[in-house]
Amino acid sequence: MKKTETLKELEKMEIQRKEKRAKTEKRNAIAYAVLKVVVKNDVSLKDIPQLKRKVGNLAKETGVAKEDLLEFSKNILKRVFEEQIEKIDAVEDKGKS
Repeated sequence: MKKTETLKELEKMEIQRKEKRAKTEKRNAIAYAVLKVVVKNDVSLKDIPQLKRKVGNLAKETGVAKEDLLEFSKNILKRVFEEQIEKIDAVEDKGKS
């Protein structure tokens, strides 16, 4: 194989890796957005005490480490909560005008 052919093959492989990475990132972003909506619509503050048990059950079902799921759950709950607080603040600010 000539050097130019090898270089072209390497460039082609790199492009394929980048495209695959971009698709994965897009899928991850979509999944995260959908999960945030589900959490916002289906989780209430009264559910928080049972979070560890629910995460433990989910870990068993998915095979994902409980610690990883708990960290992810905390992160997404925090983001959803922060977004809701921002909406409340916006309503308050609008009422003051």
